[in-house]
Amino acid sequence: MKPLLLAFVLLISLSLSAARQTNRQQDASKTLDPSPDWSQLSGVVPGNPGAGISVLWKDNYEAKYGNIMSPEQTSNAPTLYWTKADPNAFYTVVMYDPDAPSASNPVNRNWLHWLVVNLPGSSLISPVVAGVVQPTGSQVVGYEGPNPPRGTGPHRYIILVFKQKEKSSNPIIFQAERNRYELADYGSLAAGNFFIAQNGL
Repeated sequence: MKPLLLAFVLLISLSLSAARQTNRQQDASKTLDPSPDWSQLSGVVPGNPGAGISVLWKDNYEAKYGNIMSPEQTSNAPTLYWTKADPNAFYTVVMYDPDAPSASNPVNRNWLHWLVVNLPGSSLISPVVAGVVQPTGSQVVGYEGPNPPRGTGPHRYIILVFKQKEKSSNPIIFQAERNRYELADYGSLAAGNFFIAQNGL
């Protein structure tokens, strides 16, 4: 292939890749519901999260305020999009299951699945720029995908975003056990989302 033609093909390929990423971010922002129904989370969240945040997994699986997804679809850490984030602020992201081991007998409430602090607001607005993943904060507790025990019915998985008062100089102080996790004072509750999963459908 001639050098000029090869350069042209590469340019078109890069342009299409950038366009797909831009479209994905635009599509994600369109799914944000300014007034999500949080009634399913009564008693298991510290107040009303208010705004919604887009939570997307690979192959375009997405949390949609109580939709049902499988453990397989949500096994890897998702990408978070929130166009209303303050680009100059830092955020904490928490994901937990209040229905452990079951909604009818939640004696292990809550089960912590993910905890990230010092997440820059700019990385929520644009998680990926020109194919490069933005800074993702300090992961205090690594992502653990949903894996509810078989026969325990549907479990709610809640993702909350807190706006920190300032950047934490020592994120390790927020280290927590997964079992019977209790929300700490991360800051003001800013946004959220949730989905439902169960094994043995």
